[in-house]
Amino acid sequence: MKGKIYHLCYTSHGEVLCRKFLDYCMLFNCIAKATICTDAQLLAYAIMSSHVHLIVITGYPAAYIQRIRSSYTQMFNIRYHRKGALGEPSFFSLELKGRHHIAAAISYVLRNPSGHEVCVNPYDYPFSSINLYFKSMIVSPEQRKHWNELKGKKGGHSRLISVTNSLPEWIDIDSDGRINPAQIVCSDLVEGYFGSYNAFDFGLSRRDYEQWNTQQMNDELSSDPVTLASIEPYMSAEEVSRILRQNPGWIKEKRIKDIDLCNIVDSEFVPQYHKKSYACLSTSEKLEISRKLLKNRSVTVRQVERCLGVTL
Repeated sequence: MKGKIYHLCYTSHGEVLCRKFLDYCMLFNCIAKATICTDAQLLAYAIMSSHVHLIVITGYPAAYIQRIRSSYTQMFNIRYHRKGALGEPSFFSLELKGRHHIAAAISYVLRNPSGHEVCVNPYDYPFSSINLYFKSMIVSPEQRKHWNELKGKKGGHSRLISVTNSLPEWIDIDSDGRINPAQIVCSDLVEGYFGSYNAFDFGLSRRDYEQWNTQQMNDELSSDPVTLASIEPYMSAEEVSRILRQNPGWIKEKRIKDIDLCNIVDSEFVPQYHKKSYACLSTSEKLEISRKLLKNRSVTVRQVERCLGVTL
């Protein structure tokens, strides 16, 4: 094992990281490049509009996050005619040690989208690694062998990766310009931590939190059990409690998603002001748009703030 296993969380509460589908693809490519270039091993990820959860084996967590942050910010700023840093200057890091601790952290990360009510079924969320495990047909042994033989060779470019950084030849890129996640995520390691698909699937829906904590304590480590509060350290106790109380029977998303709100801003409002992007809007223009959104759409103040990059 190269390094230690960490849960890393990179956040941007004041302004969304991803406004549209291609932004999510671009951010994953930055994660993939950082994983390849630092010789890390990515076990799981969930890319949300305002934050990213990663379970990764690395000896240099700070350098790993910095590489992701700097490359993505540069491309995001170019795309949206924007300047300056994107996201909080710090990041959250939690070392994971025991098998049950690691499995719990992976489960909490993969169920994060449903916890934030952006999807009903976590398997439907397209910006996480949830569908890469316990599926032997995703990557056949022959395909994995072929990739390994090609490792070290230079490859082509993706329009969602800085042109100064070529990719190894063994990397596949889809029609959207996204690196194939199955080539980056170490699904076999994750499968080993859970032991079976049933255990993996149970972790995505279990609500017996006290028993879950007790199970982790059986690892006989000095570390505290992994909980939602430790996975989401920036959330208030009230927000954590709300998610834990969430009715497992709800059948539809309760509010408009950030990606949809950003699309409304970018496609309906930005053209009205004849600007190149939301980042080119003046503060007064953003405030005017905010008032209209809060009046006519089912959105929250915080959601409008991060989709417009403004403080209300």
